[in-house]
Order: sequence, then C-alpha cells, then structure tokens
Amino acid sequence: MDEQRIFGPLTLRQFFYVAAGLGLILYIYNNFEQGISIPLIFIIAVATFILVRNARPEPFNESYIQKKLSFLNPDQFKKWQQKAIAMIQAQISVREEKGLPADPELIKIKGILESVFDKRK
Repeated sequence: MDEQRIFGPLTLRQFFYVAAGLGLILYIYNNFEQGISIPLIFIIAVATFILVRNARPEPFNESYIQKKLSFLNPDQFKKWQQKAIAMIQAQISVREEKGLPADPELIKIKGILESVFDKRK
C-alpha cells in the first residue's frame, strides 16, 4: 500500500538497489583485474539480492496494521490510519467511477482500519 510497483515486480526502492548494484558490478568489472573482480562481483550481487529481497513491501493486512499500532504513538497512528482510510476510499471511488466492481480486499482492509479506529476511541 505504501509503495507502488513501478517496474515489473519492483518498487522504486528495489529498482534503485538493483541499479546501484549493477552499476557497481559494471564499474568493478571494467576497472579491476579478473582475479579481484570476480569475488567482489559475487559479493556485490549477493548483497544486492539481499537488499532487494528485504525491501519488499509488507502486505497491507491485519498483522501490518497491528505492527503499526504497536510502533506508533496514538496520535501518529491516528494520522496514519486516517491517511490510509482516505487512500483506500480514493481507490474504491476510482474503481466505481470507471464502472468496475468494488475490490473486496480493499473493502476488507478499510473495515479493519475503521474497526481499529473505533477500538482506539
């Protein structure tokens, strides 16, 4: 929800990690001897893979909301929650304007957010 996919399955952050890793690999390949460059390239490739894998956005579900609830203070959570509800409502409205059926997953998440909001009052 917080990060949109921009290039295939990659988010913007993941894309930058891949681009930086590939750029560094290309630089090392062109400027170092083969005996040194191959181990460095391998290390950079593994590190890039780990960074990209760990930068995957967490699915927006009930456990994600509970994590936000535990990490944010009440005022921060309320602001985040209102923003998230507004974003979901905007997505629902766009679908309705295009004549598409409501996405049950969006409605479910909105309901969870609103129920957490009701519990916190």
